[in-house]
Amino acid sequence: MDTTPYRFGQVLHSEFAAKIFAFIAIFSAIVPNGNSPTDIGLVKLSIICLGVFLGSMAWWVFLTSAVYFLAAKINESKIKTVSCLAGVSIALFGCHTVVTTIIKVL
Repeated sequence: MDTTPYRFGQVLHSEFAAKIFAFIAIFSAIVPNGNSPTDIGLVKLSIICLGVFLGSMAWWVFLTSAVYFLAAKINESKIKTVSCLAGVSIALFGCHTVVTTIIKVL
């Protein structure tokens, strides 16, 4: 079995170490009952950050595995159709966002 999808996820996450530091910064702001951040404990914050990282890694393993196994079962015309539909929907969401922002500004 080719492990390329798994390696892709590993490389993707190993290159984004800054994301982990961002999660540490974000979750360090989680303060129960308005106490100081040290009251929640470094261990608990580390567990939260580790959980986010492992969950994200598991999501990418699932996604790349699903694409890997489904790619062999879907023909080229269906892939092009899905790509076109995805492109159109992204463009429509973008247009909606631009129009909504313009209306709010005016």
